[in-house]
Amino acid sequence: MVSSAATVELTSKLVDAQSGTVIWKGHERLVQGSNNGQGGLLAQAVVALVAQVAGSTRDTTREVSALANAQLVGNPNNGLPFGPYNPKATSDARRVSANTP
Repeated sequence: MVSSAATVELTSKLVDAQSGTVIWKGHERLVQGSNNGQGGLLAQAVVALVAQVAGSTRDTTREVSALANAQLVGNPNNGLPFGPYNPKATSDARRVSANTP
């Protein structure tokens, strides 16, 4: 299989500035490829070559980074927890538990 891809990997944490307690940790990895594996070997090679040449004039890393960041912090299941002024903040399951190292 021949392909070209932009890979972005993010690791973040939210720390209470007063106590130093880690409130939230997050990790996201996003790969955006030039090809989804369909077509013959020649077609895959052509698609990868075109993506590589186009990539030399237009880098998609910024767009992939923005998407990965949005997925990291905006995910309702494991994204950033509610802030302290939100009534749901104390019961937000996304916060790191006190027993987590």
